[in-house]
Amino acid sequence: MTDSPDDLEARTKLAIETCEGNIVWFARTKKQARLLHRFSQVSVIALGALTPVLILFSGDNVNPSIPKWLQALPAALSSIFAGLTVAFNPRESWVSRSVALEALHSELFKFRTKTSQFYSPELDPQTALDNFVQRVDQINNEELGNWRNLQLKDSFDASKKE
Repeated sequence: MTDSPDDLEARTKLAIETCEGNIVWFARTKKQARLLHRFSQVSVIALGALTPVLILFSGDNVNPSIPKWLQALPAALSSIFAGLTVAFNPRESWVSRSVALEALHSELFKFRTKTSQFYSPELDPQTALDNFVQRVDQINNEELGNWRNLQLKDSFDASKKE
């Protein structure tokens, strides 16, 4: 039994829309992870550097003494940011989502231009569509696997410390 051209066209449209939706999601979450990573790194450095400056200024006769809690606050915040960075792994998420995003862009381009062994014009359109869906699904599953492995690694590392 062969599929009607309309059915193939509808399924192709759905496959492309799904891939484009994944591209939008990966682009958005990649950007969020990148911004979180950079913000946390800058915060740790800036807050860590601010602590000795506050201590130096607190003993000056010209300036009133800076309260101890305020002197300690930047170091405490720096530690919190460093801990959250380790807990949420924004750098690893940024890299993993960047790789997935570029792979999805590449597959969509190859599918639309009917290039590569998976989408060649010599292939039956149904076979090319099947290849596209399978490869997009593989990219998504690989990124999910990277995320899962990162979570398991974090759990394993935390259990070793106990």
